[in-house]
Amino acid sequence: QGCTDVADSGGHLPSAIEGDTTNASPAPYKAGYLWERTVAYWDFSADYVSGEVRADRNPECRTAEYYDTLIAPATVADRMGRFPGATLWGMDHRSEDLRAEFCKKARTLMDAPPGVQPSVLSFLANNGRRQGAQFDGRLNPAMYVASNIDDIAHLFPTDAFSVETWFTIEAWHQPRPLQTNDAGLKVIAGAGLVSVANGLEAFPELNKLRGFAVTYSTRNPALNQGRQDVRLKFTIGVKDSEREDSVLVTVQNFAFKKWHHLVWTYDGADATIFLDGEWLATEKICNKEGELPASHPGRCPLEMPVCGWDGRTCTHVYEGTREITKSNTHRGAMVIGAADYRDMERSTPHYGMIGSVKIFDLALSAAEARAAFEE
Repeated sequence: QGCTDVADSGGHLPSAIEGDTTNASPAPYKAGYLWERTVAYWDFSADYVSGEVRADRNPECRTAEYYDTLIAPATVADRMGRFPGATLWGMDHRSEDLRAEFCKKARTLMDAPPGVQPSVLSFLANNGRRQGAQFDGRLNPAMYVASNIDDIAHLFPTDAFSVETWFTIEAWHQPRPLQTNDAGLKVIAGAGLVSVANGLEAFPELNKLRGFAVTYSTRNPALNQGRQDVRLKFTIGVKDSEREDSVLVTVQNFAFKKWHHLVWTYDGADATIFLDGEWLATEKICNKEGELPASHPGRCPLEMPVCGWDGRTCTHVYEGTREITKSNTHRGAMVIGAADYRDMERSTPHYGMIGSVKIFDLALSAAEARAAFEE
């Protein structure tokens, strides 16, 4: 069943679940760490997938194939029931609307023969301790929560927030595009884990991100028995171009093909990164002396859609639709597994696993980040 045949016949994908395959219902309530402070929770396990969930397998077929692959969409629900589900590559880049299915021609090592329709379950893996979704930059280059941040801006925390994720980086995959840094090393150009941003690298002449994004870069290829230096970056959009708007840290001897726990926090003044329960770095984002109003001493509360004090300084922005020219606008999306993903030519996809993504309505302390890691 090729992509052309389906398009010509106007046929629909078979689904194991009746109804709209692009939406999922939240799973039953289950208490977890800081559950009452959890705003959103995407758990990439089979229990929280709905839509097209066929999982045909042919374990003997593990050779590289080049053929048209029809991807059947499915949605990983937000367990809190507030945000939309994360939909497998469900965006039409021409209209920037979520779509029901898509056709992708790709060279892949997936263990599915030609004609089998991959879905979210095709990308789930389980090592006996933790499940997660595989992101390969081709058949699963990203999962969309919303095609326009404007639609979900009101759902985000209003004072401070933290983002938590379990993830792996797979050494044998090398994202595109690669760039050469000042030391002459080939590095991944900002592979993304979570992006709620507009303007990230796609329009460098504007030189300003709106929202936040979590990215990383690493050498190419992996050396030292699957360990190498990885640079983690947490960026927050700040209108004042002179203000520090990111926290960047290099982790030496980062282990590939291993689960890692990452937490990024923003408390209205500082941004902090924790890895595997340990503090890594903190940067002051908007608490320069003398630049804050008396009503917000040392803090810039997040307000949607304008995020921060709306005076002359200390302003963060969650912006979905941006006017590039009078006749052209660029809509920012919320994406898991990529940074400001728009099309394959400008993609910054993650290569590896993501087990879960959580958003909290507070800045986790060092003790709370450690407890979340040990949960």
